[in-house]
Amino acid sequence: MYLFPINCGVFSTNFLNQLSILSFILSSFNYNTLFLFCQATIGASLEASIPTTETYLVNINEDYTTVNETKTVHIPSGVKVLKVRVYSESGAGGDDFCTAYVQNADNKKVWVIAENYGSCDETKYVGVTGGKDYKLNLYAGTEYDTMAALIRISYSQSINNTTPSVTDY
Repeated sequence: MYLFPINCGVFSTNFLNQLSILSFILSSFNYNTLFLFCQATIGASLEASIPTTETYLVNINEDYTTVNETKTVHIPSGVKVLKVRVYSESGAGGDDFCTAYVQNADNKKVWVIAENYGSCDETKYVGVTGGKDYKLNLYAGTEYDTMAALIRISYSQSINNTTPSVTDY
């Protein structure tokens, strides 16, 4: 048995030349078994893939219900900016005071807050740490009669490239 190291290239000219030289050598010495081995360095990147389309970590959209909950959200690896939107609408003819917010429950950092009579709507871009869990207080409602409540937290490649207006690393 004979081992011949060769420079491996996928059908490169150099590879084919080495193979034909080896074939000639083997036929000259009447060998019928050939073992070739090559050394190759294979590189791979395991960077997380962030989707091009907007992907929701939280997507709460309620009619005639106040949203008031605490939720733990895991930020995917590679994500560094989130889009956070809150919305609330009064059903009492626009007289109700509306409030909607997202707040980090551990450090009390407010990610986004909206307040107004009748309806309130606000969107912020929040700088976060990918791979980390955040415990969040979520609220969207009105003083007396909530007609609509919405809280969305999302990410995408384009969101990830946005400069955050709030940071919570």
